[in-house]
Amino acid sequence: MKKIFILILGLTLSFSFAQDKKAVKLFDQYAKAIGGKEKLSEVKSILVKSTAKQMGQEIKSETYADRKGNTYMKMNMMGMDLIVYAVKDGKGFVMNQQMGYDDLDPEKVKAISEKSKNLFSEAENYTDKNYKYLGTKEKDSITYEVAEYKNEKGNTIDYYFNPKNHLLEIMVVNTPDGKTIETYLKDYKEVDGIKMPFTSQIKMNGQVIRESHTDKVILNPSDDQIDTKAFEKPE
Repeated sequence: MKKIFILILGLTLSFSFAQDKKAVKLFDQYAKAIGGKEKLSEVKSILVKSTAKQMGQEIKSETYADRKGNTYMKMNMMGMDLIVYAVKDGKGFVMNQQMGYDDLDPEKVKAISEKSKNLFSEAENYTDKNYKYLGTKEKDSITYEVAEYKNEKGNTIDYYFNPKNHLLEIMVVNTPDGKTIETYLKDYKEVDGIKMPFTSQIKMNGQVIRESHTDKVILNPSDDQIDTKAFEKPE
């Protein structure tokens, strides 16, 4: 009887974590469409410079991330140069509301580092998650194929793939407190053999809250192309 119970439990767990083949296929096609897993794996670091409009303000930003978990984001807003956050070699800091800087605790450093390692997370790490295929949905007069994922925070994330080019064009996040956050990814361009969206728009409950355009992308930037001083906590 004990062996039968263990067998049933094992089968139940295996079915619980079984991958939805149709959902996985969408991400497989997407990974191939933007350059392929082999090409993506050759990228060890990335530097992105962009311009965003938020609440009537123009914001210039620069974000760096690498596979080791080192990352920083800095911005220029209303003529001020600010470092939003920085993590390097297991230590980091973040800008606080008073425009000062606080050290990050080890758990937050780890979380930011892990996220920065995944340079193309939706195209590389999808086999680690349980996605569900939702079939087709129409949005803005386009019929998309959609996959769904529920994260540990209780958020439901829907990924909209255009069946004509297999690119990820919309992500919709529904939060437990009733918020709906939509991210539109547009204007895909090729950089060193990899396609990336150069324009994005974020809506919350239907209202546009941020629009961003990528000005420049550098894959595997050299040390003299990144701002190494951004890793140093300002006094």
